[in-house]
Amino acid sequence: MRYYLHRSRRSFTTHSLFYEATGQSLLYTSQTTEVHLLPHACFRRYNMPFLSVEYVREGNLLVRQRGEAYRLDAGDLFLMQPGLEGEFMVSQSSFCIKESFSIFGALLPELLEKSGLAKLDVLSGINPSPVHRIFGHLNELESEDPSRTLLENSRLTFELLTYLASPMQTEEAPRALLELRSHLEEHLEREYTVRELAQMYGCTPAHLIRLFRHYFHTTPYQLLIRYRLKKAAELLRREPDLAIKVLIEKIGYHDALNFSTEFKKHFGVSPREYRRYMQPDA
Repeated sequence: MRYYLHRSRRSFTTHSLFYEATGQSLLYTSQTTEVHLLPHACFRRYNMPFLSVEYVREGNLLVRQRGEAYRLDAGDLFLMQPGLEGEFMVSQSSFCIKESFSIFGALLPELLEKSGLAKLDVLSGINPSPVHRIFGHLNELESEDPSRTLLENSRLTFELLTYLASPMQTEEAPRALLELRSHLEEHLEREYTVRELAQMYGCTPAHLIRLFRHYFHTTPYQLLIRYRLKKAAELLRREPDLAIKVLIEKIGYHDALNFSTEFKKHFGVSPREYRRYMQPDA
C-alpha cells in the first residue's frame, strides 16, 4: 500500500469508528471524514485494500481511475476502488467540501462485484439525502464502544452500498424553474427579493423556497451568493488589473467588506490573496 498526499485544506474532521487487523469482519466503515479542500489539494493511492466513497457536497473535484479522468460537481460521488490506483485533486481555481466513507470487510470484494459497483468510478445525479443520513448516523457511533456498535455499523454500510448500486435519481426541475435559475446567474448585478422572484415564477415566496430546496438543495439567496462568488473568482483570474470596487459592482455587491468576508468564507482566502495566488508572476 502506498499513498501520496498534498495537504491544502481549510478544515478537517474525521470520525474513527472501527478497525480490525485480522480482516475477518464482513463489512464495516472504518472512518468517515468531512474536509474543506483548497486549491492544489491532492491525494493519490496505490493498492489500498478498502473502498473510499467520496461525496462532493460543494465545489468540484478532479478525479482519475483506470486511466479515465472526470470532473465531479456538487452531488457527484467518486468510488475509489480497492486495489486500484486512484487520485483526486482540486484545481488551482476551485475548492471542494466533501464527505467520505472508508469501507473494509471480507465481504466487500464480492459485494462490489455482484452489485456492479466494482465497474463504476463515478455516480452523478443521485438523490443525496440517503447518503447524508447514513453519514450522520455513522458519525453518531464514534462515542460508543466499537465492538458493540459493529452490527449497526455493518448495517448502515450495507445500506449505503445497496443504495449506491440502485440510487434514486434527482428529479428534473420544471423548465420554468430552471429558466429562473439561469436568469439569476445571468443578472448577478440585480438585487432581487424572494418576493420578486416568486412573482416572476408565479407562486408564493414560501413555495419558491421549498422548490429551490427540493430541486437545487439550497435557497434562492444562497444560490445567488454562490453564483456571485464564482463570477468574482473568474474575474479575479481573467482581469488581474480590475479594481475590487469595479468587480463587486459587476456582481451585485455594494460593500467591499461584506464581499471580502463572504469570499473568504467560500474559498478559504481573501480576494486579494486569491488574485496573488492566481497571478504568481505578477
